[in-house]
Amino acid sequence: MESTGRILGLLLAIALSIGVNGYFYLRLNHFDLGLFFMLPILLFLGWFLGRQYDRVRYLSEKDVLTETYNRRFIHEMFPKLIALTERKNETMAVTLIDVDNFKCINDTYGHQTGDLVLQRISQLLSKQVRSSDTIARWGGDEFLVIAPFTDRTGSASLLQRISESIGELSSELKVPITLSMGTSIFPLEGKELTDLIEVADQRMYKHKQKGVEQDE
Repeated sequence: MESTGRILGLLLAIALSIGVNGYFYLRLNHFDLGLFFMLPILLFLGWFLGRQYDRVRYLSEKDVLTETYNRRFIHEMFPKLIALTERKNETMAVTLIDVDNFKCINDTYGHQTGDLVLQRISQLLSKQVRSSDTIARWGGDEFLVIAPFTDRTGSASLLQRISESIGELSSELKVPITLSMGTSIFPLEGKELTDLIEVADQRMYKHKQKGVEQDE
């Protein structure tokens, strides 16, 4: 959870204390020592109120289970990413990731294990992407990765790293985990998020069908 609210709360408390003491000094030519003793109380109130702000903001932007971003955040920030990408005349990769047979994992190993799988996948994705990339839980068992300034080659490299890592995670948890993934490239295959998601979803479905055929 970011601490922006708490930092601002503490700064406002300090500024308020300085401002009030400055006012008394200018008007009465002396400091009110009682106000100095109120500083710890003001700092606590500033920290407490700032913490509540940080919590509300966190819950509005993040998925509680996986601690990745949620749909609401993606829809709010995507226009900014488009503007930045267009300004730099670059491309951007939008990748949709689905956990294969997730219902079967829940039914066989229990929902607690299913939740653990989603949490560990989100951690895996965080390790594989760059700090400039954004990860979101897009649906129950779907994740979205948005990678600015990335072309198809860079996207293919990311998918390869994820595929290799998911095998290690599957062995560690002793749960059969595979992923189906599909990527679209802005602006070559769409300029709106919905269009890019649709293209990525179609490719993800083809990937899933290919995996089914191989299993057969």
